[in-house]
Amino acid sequence: MNDNSQQLLNYIGGMPRTAQTKNGFAPKVCESCGLPFEWRKKWAREWENVKYCSEKCRRTKGPHQDG
Repeated sequence: MNDNSQQLLNYIGGMPRTAQTKNGFAPKVCESCGLPFEWRKKWAREWENVKYCSEKCRRTKGPHQDG
């Protein structure tokens, strides 16, 4: 890989994204994977009850095991 390719990869994936407050709702941490996630409009009525960041995490309902 040349230097320009490496710089592009660093630019694309270099800065990790952090969950932001949206519409006055603070981010939550997924009970399954432990990653922060943001409020979404489809969760507006039930934000207090949302525990998982995705359908995959909701199905596994426990800490993910590596490998």
